Amino acid sequence: MTTSRSTPSAAEQTRQAFRKKRLERARQDPDPTPDAPELNGVLGAIPGDDRNLWPKTQWGNDLTIRVPNSLALNPGEELYFVMDDVQLAHVVLPDPVEDKLREYVITAEQIKDEGVYKFLYKHTNGDGNTNASSPRSLSVDHLPPNGGVAGPYPELPQEIIDNGLTLAYLNSHASVDVKIPRSSDITAGDEILLYWGPVGTKQEPDPVDPVASLTVTEDAALPGAARPVVGLASDEIKKLTQGLIAVLYRYVDRTGNLGQPSQWQEIHVDLNPLAENLVAPTVPLADDGLIDRADARLNVYLEIPAPGYDNPQPGDLIEVNWENTTVPAVPLSSFPMSIFVDWPTLSEGGELDARTFKVSYSVVRGLARTRSPEIDIAVDFSVAGIDPDPDPDPAGPDPINDKLPRVVVKSREASPVDNVLGPADKDQDAQAQLTPNPVVDGQFLRLYWGALPSYVDEVAVTNPPADPVVFNVPWDRIREGGYSEKLPVYYSTWNGTNEQESVRTEVDVRIVDAIGLADVEFPDRYPGNPTTPIINCCSKPWDGIKARIPGDPVNFAVGDSVTVSWRGYEDAQGNTAIDGTDYTETVRNLNDDQVNNGFIVTVPYDIHVEPIVTRGSGRVTYVLTKASGQTGTHSTLVIVTRLFGAGPSLCTPAFPGDCS
Repeated sequence: MTTSRSTPSAAEQTRQAFRKKRLERARQDPDPTPDAPELNGVLGAIPGDDRNLWPKTQWGNDLTIRVPNSLALNPGEELYFVMDDVQLAHVVLPDPVEDKLREYVITAEQIKDEGVYKFLYKHTNGDGNTNASSPRSLSVDHLPPNGGVAGPYPELPQEIIDNGLTLAYLNSHASVDVKIPRSSDITAGDEILLYWGPVGTKQEPDPVDPVASLTVTEDAALPGAARPVVGLASDEIKKLTQGLIAVLYRYVDRTGNLGQPSQWQEIHVDLNPLAENLVAPTVPLADDGLIDRADARLNVYLEIPAPGYDNPQPGDLIEVNWENTTVPAVPLSSFPMSIFVDWPTLSEGGELDARTFKVSYSVVRGLARTRSPEIDIAVDFSVAGIDPDPDPDPAGPDPINDKLPRVVVKSREASPVDNVLGPADKDQDAQAQLTPNPVVDGQFLRLYWGALPSYVDEVAVTNPPADPVVFNVPWDRIREGGYSEKLPVYYSTWNGTNEQESVRTEVDVRIVDAIGLADVEFPDRYPGNPTTPIINCCSKPWDGIKARIPGDPVNFAVGDSVTVSWRGYEDAQGNTAIDGTDYTETVRNLNDDQVNNGFIVTVPYDIHVEPIVTRGSGRVTYVLTKASGQTGTHSTLVIVTRLFGAGPSLCTPAFPGDCS
């Protein structure tokens, strides 16, 4: 027998439909895994960096993990806290359930090492069903950016590197854009700090205050992306330090690890107005239209007349542009300003020819150079000689050319000895010979005898040239040159512009009446004991140079006369005389005190001593003339120097130097 079921009531049908939909809904629900635990104090993920980071500011602190409120907790249920798959704690929830039971503290010691830590919790309900939460990772990063290696220098506009950063650049650019090399581990969220400071003896290990910064974006961190650019506003730069500046950068990652300072890029920053209205230079030794070898020996200077130029700065350097050579820059002083031009610079374009070229100077301020107007300079360094070889070219501007053949003085003795005048030569003109002839048609040879101020004979060379060349030395000039066992005799070559001298030949001239006279003494000489006496700054040459003729009762007698003469020389050897420095004083009719104790003659400073502006010398010669007519001559050389250091600064009455 079949029993039929009754039709469900409307209420039951409604309940059945609800149950069905609930089942379908349960089947379609998302993953029932509980939300991951919360980590307090952690830096969460950002676009381009999905890591949870334990910031440097938290190192040494405990970490609290927490079960989120999205999971309802009931009495009797259980919680398990897990770290790296290791259970840390098991909690049975009491009644009532306190909120603090959702938390568990991870000690600082447990996460002190670098690495990635994984945290989760498990929840067991009253029926014993256990569900593990989603895990949450924590990255502990101790490695500085770029592996702790200093990055290469930043890239600034080439115009700034080449010419320095000027006010004109800042006024025409809103910012200075600095390209930063990418670090080896560049990541979104990294911060780039830009530093600016004066270049010192060493780089500071941790520059204090950055002047600009940039946070790396997700796109900027992608492989192959362009270098990040940090813009430094021009208005801000105007407030910063000027001078020689180091620009560098450091990376800081999101954890707070600070990268090494990069290599720096040096730039010169000068926001002062540039030098303007430079006056043209002058070269005083070229005022006659030409610089020759004698000028070079005297020392050539370029002079910048007053007022110099507008907008001078204390750190300015002056650089001379001479022909194709740049003279090393010197610090700006006062105007007029003189700058020495040495022989290597003078002769760079040719040390034996004549030419004309341009000369100027530049004001150097950092990397910026402002050039003056140019002037034309003519030089002629040619010398008399045979061309082509063998041409006895001189070495430098020195007047003595040791490649020239020596002159030989001949004697009339029956058995003559070169360079010795014997009794047969007394009261006779002497003859000097030169072979081979070192010059050509139209040039000149001049013979000099001892310390006599001018040449004693001049030979004009004709074609064909004589060989040997014969010079005549008048007896009067021989007597004037005086007695000497080693009288220096030499000749010069002359081409109408430059004169060069041969090496000295020592000639025995004992046939001249002579008396053994003593050296001149200099009471104010430098107290050291050099072979040649020295008059220096502490000798106060501006008070005149005192030359003492020693008493000599053997050779001096009452009634004798002594003539004392002085001549200044550019060099310390007494070779190159300075025209106009001659001084002569005659003491007539010596008295008894002068005969026995000597006397002093003072050579005036003005005209006679002051023109010696090099390490030069003076020669004091005194001639004794006795009542009988017999004469005796003696010369003494004294070095005269007013140079400070290597020059060209000189001591003066106003600046005498330290003589303490």
